[in-house]
Amino acid sequence: MRYSDRDGGATEARQPGSKSGVQFRHSPSPEVRAVTKLTLLSIPLLLCVISADGPQQKPTYPTPPPPLNTDNARPTPPPETIRRRIDLAQLQHDADDLARTAQTIPTDVASVRQGMLPKDVIQKLKQIEKLSKRLRGELAP
Repeated sequence: MRYSDRDGGATEARQPGSKSGVQFRHSPSPEVRAVTKLTLLSIPLLLCVISADGPQQKPTYPTPPPPLNTDNARPTPPPETIRRRIDLAQLQHDADDLARTAQTIPTDVASVRQGMLPKDVIQKLKQIEKLSKRLRGELAP
C-alpha cells in the first residue's frame, strides 16, 4: 500500500520482506528542508535570547544601622593607658602595705620563741602572701 504526504515527503509502504515497514520513497523538497532547518536553528537561538534578556541586577543589601555611640568629639585614651595609671597607684599602695605588714613579723616570731603565739600572726602571713602574689602578677609581663 502506498500513502502519500501532502507536501511530497515520505511515503509509507508495507512490504512483506520489510522489517520496519517504513521506507522513504524520495527525500523532502528543498523548501521543506529549509523551513525545518530554520526552525531547528531558531529554537535554541530564541531560548538564548530569552534567558539573556532576563533582569540581571546585583543583589542589594540593606544599609547597616548607625553606631549607637555618636560622641566622637572627645577622644578617649586607650584603655591600657588608663589601666596602667590606676594599676600603678594600686601597685604602690599594695607595696607599702606589704612592707608595713612584713615589718611586724620579726617581733611576732620573737614572741613565738618565748612560747606565746600572737593570734593575728597567721592572718598577717596570709595577707603578706596575698599582697606578694598580686604584686608579682602585676609586674610580670
